[in-house]
Amino acid sequence: AASVALVPRMFGHAHLAALDMFTALAVTAAAAAVASAEARSARWWRFALAGAVWGLAMLVRLHGVLMAVPVTAWLVWRLRRRVLVPLAACLAAGILTLYAAWPWLWLAPWGHLRLYLASGSQRQPIHVFYWAQVWADREVPRHYAPVLFLLTLPAGLLVLGLVGWWARRRLARAPAGLALAELLGLFLLAVFCLPGTPVYDGERLFLPVFPLWALGAGVGVRWLLEHPRVQARRRLVGLAATVGLALQGCGIVLYHPCQLSHYSLLVGGLAGAERLGFEVDYWGAGLTEPLLAEGARHAAGGKLLFAPNLAPYQAPGIQITSASLTDREVTLVGWNRWRPEEALGCRYGVIYRRRADLTDMPEEFTQGRVMVEVARQGVWIARLVEFPEAIGLGEIARWRQGLSPAPPE
Repeated sequence: AASVALVPRMFGHAHLAALDMFTALAVTAAAAAVASAEARSARWWRFALAGAVWGLAMLVRLHGVLMAVPVTAWLVWRLRRRVLVPLAACLAAGILTLYAAWPWLWLAPWGHLRLYLASGSQRQPIHVFYWAQVWADREVPRHYAPVLFLLTLPAGLLVLGLVGWWARRRLARAPAGLALAELLGLFLLAVFCLPGTPVYDGERLFLPVFPLWALGAGVGVRWLLEHPRVQARRRLVGLAATVGLALQGCGIVLYHPCQLSHYSLLVGGLAGAERLGFEVDYWGAGLTEPLLAEGARHAAGGKLLFAPNLAPYQAPGIQITSASLTDREVTLVGWNRWRPEEALGCRYGVIYRRRADLTDMPEEFTQGRVMVEVARQGVWIARLVEFPEAIGLGEIARWRQGLSPAPPE
């Protein structure tokens, strides 16, 4: 449990009302349900209950559908010739739960299911900053997912997980479900290594791999405590393991509240990751309320520019959740390179360092006078900047001249 809660990026996601944490919970719960059913005499009705949990995972996100391949392979390996009935019960209960709990599928069962399965790819490309280069999400190098996983997991938990996966065959009572967690985690990472598979926003899409890895870390600690050579000093080793686990959460404190910018010691933290060309803040976690409050104080009753603005709802979403912007009656204006006139009259701007999209903004946005800055390890994550003068018609005309043809709506 500590190996989940003390991962800074997991901690950061747990404080967002977003889909990714629910996905990690649902996938982990479904894997645990299947492993529990197999461990308890493999009765068909137990697998039907596990299938219902799997159906809930499919209702949350497409990751639940991806589980079908590793779960089927693991059950075939564990049950051999006895797999047919349990597997059929699991799959039938999962599909039945998916359809029963989603009335939208009732209207056109096959047609809407096809739309659901295609929903992860039918959208505009998202920019990704990786190895000092901007990529489209379908063109990112195939090692993106495993590299980001290794470099965002605290180094100690990475080592404990490796010990756990190595030691699971050497424990007298090793949980069989650990092999399922191992297979499922590797499969999810492998899916995002396939050519043409969109992957973006750091660890966000493969967040379920972290709690699956934590199972291995727990077994690693158990193997250390049960090793014959440490029995005489078991309390001392237990204390050392506890302290070591607690230290893995240092990033939660040091990066607060920007845990989604955390990188492990393997890459030299955020400062090392920036030098190597990794993303700094893909989510905008650096836009803290004190930063917005300072912007609201200077732009009271007027407009405050916000960039990069990735979607029409992003700036309004931040505005309604900031008490400072509301109290000062400040309108947060999202930068839109296709409609630069919306920024007319702005004298101040809040910029967060999503490096994948900073190149789409005029240089005035990043070269303005820095008034307030959120930084960690000497790396700026978000800023309040003052432009030399309020954005006027001259700047708008100049920016328009450099635009390529607008994309279709």
